[in-house]
Amino acid sequence: MGGGEHPSDLELVAWADGDLAGVESSVIGAHLEMCPACRGLVAGLQPPIPPLASRPSAPKTEVLPGSLMEVLAAGCLADPGAGQLWQLEWEGRGAVGLIVGVDADTVRVVPAEDDPHLGDDWALLLEEAASPIGLGFLLWTGLAVSVPTRVLNVLLGVVPEPVMTGVQDALAARAARQSGAADGIGAPISSVLDERAQLVESIKRRFAELAAATWLPAAAGEPVRVGELLRAAGLQASQVANHLRLPPREVLKLVRNQRPLSPEEAVRLAELLGVAPSTLGATLAIPTELVAALDRPHRRTQLRALAETAGTSEAAFRRAEALAILPMAARRTGAPDAGPDWEQLVEDRLRGR
Repeated sequence: MGGGEHPSDLELVAWADGDLAGVESSVIGAHLEMCPACRGLVAGLQPPIPPLASRPSAPKTEVLPGSLMEVLAAGCLADPGAGQLWQLEWEGRGAVGLIVGVDADTVRVVPAEDDPHLGDDWALLLEEAASPIGLGFLLWTGLAVSVPTRVLNVLLGVVPEPVMTGVQDALAARAARQSGAADGIGAPISSVLDERAQLVESIKRRFAELAAATWLPAAAGEPVRVGELLRAAGLQASQVANHLRLPPREVLKLVRNQRPLSPEEAVRLAELLGVAPSTLGATLAIPTELVAALDRPHRRTQLRALAETAGTSEAAFRRAEALAILPMAARRTGAPDAGPDWEQLVEDRLRGR
């Protein structure tokens, strides 16, 4: 869940059932402290939460740090950068990672786990005193992986420079094929029977799923250029409009590859062209710049809220927004040779919603 949004029903159920741990549990617990509406929902899932005054004092290690409360209240407005600790999430799969590198549309992260007792020779301890949220983590530098920017969910804070220096030194040592990090907390994992081996596989699997997170349609070769097909067949726009039962402006969008064909339209156009409908399956490429603009972390809270209101998944909502924004680029003003300002178009689309 983002800093300024409500948890989903599934997240609340998982919290009430005790299926969440560490940061995820703390984040939702903090939200419940501040949100009577969500407390009311949880009341139907477990015994009512007692008033704060009558609630027994929690152990000191369970108290949510004030810095995390501030992060949740402020939301996420920062661009990703090395040294930031993030909560990652996509379609119910969550994790915590420390950013160690930033690319155009991906970030390289070191997995951060909240169990400090099962590390290997590449795992470094981020102690509570040095953690931006007051919770200790184990930084698995040997499992660094690149994930798309779209999975960045909540910025938890920035780790101190000495910690980041130790992480970078460990990554450099691993790249140089050294035997372990200088400050690694454990021994090497030498057997599949070692319980740490199972933990490593679990971390790898979770981050591999986050690395594969996407809302883009499956690629099936180069997009079909409808305009080129129509010109090659000698068809006029009016013929296409009549056969597809579309107004002329929609045919123009097809010719300019500003919108995809629906399955029904693909069947009718295939009849007109004398080709198989399957050859018209991919008629639109979403520009990478538009994808990047929609994937900015500071927009995620709004996109998720809009998707929930629309009753659809975040991935499906982003696809729909991309297809709605594409025609806006054709109506832009400015220098003829200038490309679309996708950042501004996304901003215009989302403003006031």
